[in-house]
Amino acid sequence: MKKIIVFSVILVTISIFSAQLYAQFPDRKDNKNQAFREGRNDSRMKNRYDGMMNMRLGQLDLNSQQQSKIDELSTAHKKAMIDKDAQIKKLYLDKETALDNEDFKQAKSISDQIYKHKAEISNARIDYLENIYKELSPEQKAELKENQGQRRFDERNKRFNRD
Repeated sequence: MKKIIVFSVILVTISIFSAQLYAQFPDRKDNKNQAFREGRNDSRMKNRYDGMMNMRLGQLDLNSQQQSKIDELSTAHKKAMIDKDAQIKKLYLDKETALDNEDFKQAKSISDQIYKHKAEISNARIDYLENIYKELSPEQKAELKENQGQRRFDERNKRFNRD
């Protein structure tokens, strides 16, 4: 009987302390939603996209002229993306202000502007890829497409085959 009481007291004490420790850590899901509302996940995806493209281009045997042109294109693209990302963040702040002031018509208008900028970012990525493809030889294009297809296949397998 004494063992049961001691065990119960220890169990209750551990559960109280663990509950206090759990309460100290913010919920990860809420942070993700906050990041989405502020438009921060776009910049992370942009950085991931650019990094993967650079990694795939590094696998190609580029000559110095191709490398310098692609570096120039990459720098120009990154600068444009930084500007667009800043515009989107400012618009999210304006939208939040409009919602706080209960100006829903203005908030909708700002929301339309946000998604117009996001569409421009998407189109700029396509233009960037097109300009890179213009610099590559037919053999390099074929190798890049093969690498892209393999990467997509690998990502799908990771997503659906979680063992």
